[in-house]
Amino acid sequence: MMRAGIFVFLVFLSGFPLLSHAQDIGTKGFFASWKLMNTEEKRQFLSGYKYASEDIQDILNIAIEFIKENPEQAVSGLETLQKLYDFSSIGPDTLVTEVDRYYRESKNREASLSQAMTAARNNIR
Repeated sequence: MMRAGIFVFLVFLSGFPLLSHAQDIGTKGFFASWKLMNTEEKRQFLSGYKYASEDIQDILNIAIEFIKENPEQAVSGLETLQKLYDFSSIGPDTLVTEVDRYYRESKNREASLSQAMTAARNNIR
């Protein structure tokens, strides 16, 4: 399930050029990006968004259980979780390069996308 979350994250990042274009033409909201996508791009975007929503539910359930069992560590636990999914300082082109590099090694061919993304982020830092 985590790999789908990473997929939508990448799909979302790939939309940044569209979003910046939308801002350039003075349009607000997501429609400016939506109208620039063809039907296949819309289908892929929404598919990734849907699967990421399911992953988010899984992550939230884990967080809720952790907080119930460890209320004194709620904030630190959430901060740790937040760090695991922080790719905000890395551009999509860099991520593609690093994930490609990760999967070039034969020992990594069976790794999940989540593992590849983590390795990419750690390699960049």
